[in-house]
Amino acid sequence: MTTPLNTLDYEPLAYDLVRYRDVGLDDQIWQVIAEAISGGDLDTFRRQLDEGDLMLIATFARRRIVKARREANGEFLHQAFRAYALAGSIGEAELNVWIKGALLTAQDIGTNVEELFDSFAEIAPEPSVDNLRVVIDALERLEHLAQCHLVATETSYGPGLLNIIVQRDAVPGFSISAMSAPGKVSAFQVAFDNASRVASVAAQLADAFDELEHHDTTEIRHDQLVATSFDVVTGGSFLPARACVSFHVNVLNGPSFSVILADVTPPKPATPRVTSPKWPTNWSNKRPWPWVTWWPS
Repeated sequence: MTTPLNTLDYEPLAYDLVRYRDVGLDDQIWQVIAEAISGGDLDTFRRQLDEGDLMLIATFARRRIVKARREANGEFLHQAFRAYALAGSIGEAELNVWIKGALLTAQDIGTNVEELFDSFAEIAPEPSVDNLRVVIDALERLEHLAQCHLVATETSYGPGLLNIIVQRDAVPGFSISAMSAPGKVSAFQVAFDNASRVASVAAQLADAFDELEHHDTTEIRHDQLVATSFDVVTGGSFLPARACVSFHVNVLNGPSFSVILADVTPPKPATPRVTSPKWPTNWSNKRPWPWVTWWPS
């Protein structure tokens, strides 16, 4: 047995939440979800969900969260939470990123968080309800999307969200401890300066590739610069950047390739530092010569 969701699938660019665009499939998926909820036999419906169905529901919920931010409409958050509740089990990553991001969005647009919880708890399994309750009770400690591994973007498409990737090769001085000031990026989270225009430039560049014949781009994702790709010396495997995003370009009958855009601080030129003058040991009655050593600033 399969669910009606099994016949539905998003186009690749629907996963791009930086270049967000409305698609009719969202309404189709919500109709299936609403009918399943009104049908009442949720356990049977959940048993029929396969991995593809669960990914479809998660994508729908994420898109609804972005749409709620774009239109300041809490109804789309309710749809997202009902979708998560129907799925039954929410993974830790989804909980810590998108559920928390949705709750912050609710606060930003004036949607009642407790009403979202009630909407979720009405149909979700008890363990998922308990997990959401814990997150909501700790909501006062969340002050910024960066704490949810999300960053708000602004492009020609309007507001969007970008999931910030996490890596385990933090460079000293590159980011700060997760126990530091609220709203900052954690020690294991790649930095993204929200003031950067990289996401906007990437959207324009990706659109330009899409306009070329036989060229199709994938979603814009957060990325990081691999140090081995550059002739530099760094304290870790990745170069610090204020922002870094990437997308892939699929070319029909030609080589496909990836595009990576980053906003980095150019290295400062080395400045001379003069040591104390020293007399040459094998010369007599000579003026001292200063020894000059170049150090990177």
